[in-house]
Amino acid sequence: MIKEYLDPRYIFFLETATKEETIAKMVDALDPLLDEKGKEIFLKSVMDREELVSTGLGMGVAVPHAKVSILSDFFIAIAVLKKGVDWGALDKAAVRLVVMIGGPANRPGDYLQILSRITLTLKAEELRKKILQLTDAQEIIDLLAKGI
Repeated sequence: MIKEYLDPRYIFFLETATKEETIAKMVDALDPLLDEKGKEIFLKSVMDREELVSTGLGMGVAVPHAKVSILSDFFIAIAVLKKGVDWGALDKAAVRLVVMIGGPANRPGDYLQILSRITLTLKAEELRKKILQLTDAQEIIDLLAKGI
């Protein structure tokens, strides 16, 4: 179910200084998934979600996410950060792996299933370490596809 939402066009290797900059750069690169107006709507939704509570899970991982009516299906975008970014995670660990999830507002069950599968998969320390060492988008997808 989750493999179908992984696309090498939405795997990014970024050098950013803040979670806001990271999220903005990821959303800005979501062509052709979202047009400019769609990017504004999705970015606002993700940032509103971050204000409620940080999506920094700990272990150097963040999973910013939002449900919006402009999306007809789900997507997953991944960013590997060159340097750790403070995400306000409970364990205070800097984030180097960001998995962004977007989905339609009218499919909350599927949305929660995707979110929980990704969260469980990323708890595997060896998997996280391998992802951070890779520099090829397809290799990251292949590695994640085995774990999901």
